[in-house]
Amino acid sequence: MLKSALGAVAALLTFGGAGMAGEMFVNPELNTGFGAAIVEGHVGYEFDNGISVQAGPALLIPDQGESELEISGKVNVGSGPLYGEASFITGDELTVGIKAGAK
Repeated sequence: MLKSALGAVAALLTFGGAGMAGEMFVNPELNTGFGAAIVEGHVGYEFDNGISVQAGPALLIPDQGESELEISGKVNVGSGPLYGEASFITGDELTVGIKAGAK
């Protein structure tokens, strides 16, 4: 499942942008807390209207036990100093989150 999902994201980012103005980007990210960590390697696309999408592998490194490889992604919307984000990560259950803020 992981290979097919990553393949679909790669195909979308490679071929889905034909005729669209915008910019592709790479966003590696390390999130830590209480000894555990998540290392994400996202590839994304930023549209001219302020919306961006990104997805890729996420390595979950717990305090104890074995690491797991999952898929995570985000959709970001920005206007001026304000932004919003919806995110997901796979696992035993699909986890989703939202946040909003100002830059």
